[in-house]
Amino acid sequence: MIEIKKYFQKMVPISEKDWEFFSSKLIKREFAKKSIILKVGHKENYLSFIEKGIVRKCIPQVELTNSPLHHLRFIEYTPNCDL
Repeated sequence: MIEIKKYFQKMVPISEKDWEFFSSKLIKREFAKKSIILKVGHKENYLSFIEKGIVRKCIPQVELTNSPLHHLRFIEYTPNCDL
């Protein structure tokens, strides 16, 4: 959690009291390689920090022709992940 603290301190000064309060809410979780952290159709309810490693995020393709979101071009380029 030291790296998280350093990251925040680069952006904004944080007192030791504030850091103690914030860090008391953090829960460290570890995942095995190739683990599915969030299943398709479920909502993410957490703010996550990666301390070590890498995460691959896959967004399923959706049909946007009748959607008000069809103007979001970045969705068109999202790769399909078949896990």
